[in-house]
Amino acid sequence: MNPTRTYYKNGQIKSEEWKNEAGKTHRLDGPAYQEWYKNGQLGTEVWLINGSRHRLDGPADQIWHKNGRLACEVWYINGDLHRINGPAGQRLYDDGRLMYKEYYINGRLHRLDGPAYQSWYTNGRLKYESWHINGVQYESEAEFLVAVDLYKANEI
Repeated sequence: MNPTRTYYKNGQIKSEEWKNEAGKTHRLDGPAYQEWYKNGQLGTEVWLINGSRHRLDGPADQIWHKNGRLACEVWYINGDLHRINGPAGQRLYDDGRLMYKEYYINGRLHRLDGPAYQSWYTNGRLKYESWHINGVQYESEAEFLVAVDLYKANEI
């Protein structure tokens, strides 16, 4: 199956999309959708299977700033935010500093060794953080630490 491509007036490729016979954005051996800036710099890459974000060996969504630096990466499995050993999503300012990062397992905010969500101001100072286990938010780090002990003991 061949991709559908669009082009800028100058002939530079603008986007490429692969679809299956059912018309859903789909590709097994690479990104199903890509978009480029006018200067030829890759801007967006999305991995989908049957229209659902999915990739086992890396982020399913990646977006780059016009300057070529990574802007955002998000990990999905079967359409759910999911990553085991790292943040499932993170967004970066154009200078490369973190804007936010979030940890998900099976579509739920979840992290046992720290905040599941953190965000930062442009100057790098921490703006906000929250603690979650299986999508349940805890009001304080102390409450979270008690919940982690209970979780590890299979009591919640």
